[in-house]
Formats: sequence, C-alpha cells, structure tokens
Amino acid sequence: MDSNCLLYISWKARLATAKNDNELRIKVAKEWPALNGVEITPEMINFKEDRSEE
Repeated sequence: MDSNCLLYISWKARLATAKNDNELRIKVAKEWPALNGVEITPEMINFKEDRSEE
C-alpha cells in the first residue's frame, strides 16, 4: 500500500472531524477498506487532537 494514500485518507478523516462533516465521514468510511482492508463506519471517524486524556 502506498503510504501517501494512507496519509491522504487520514487527512480526509481529520478534516471530516474538524468540519463535523457527516457526508465526508461517509465517503472516507467507504474509501478506507480499499486502502488498508479494515472496515470502519462513519461514526468511528472522530479524531481527538489531544490524546493525553486517553
């Protein structure tokens, strides 16, 4: 897999979170499995910038 593709899809997921864009979340969720073989749902696309609280 091309690491640039994975970076791009990750960037789109972060953008969907930042804009609270559910349509983009749906698009990203559809593209993700083709790039890395892992199924995700639009609801799973919610990035947190600060991971220190986890």
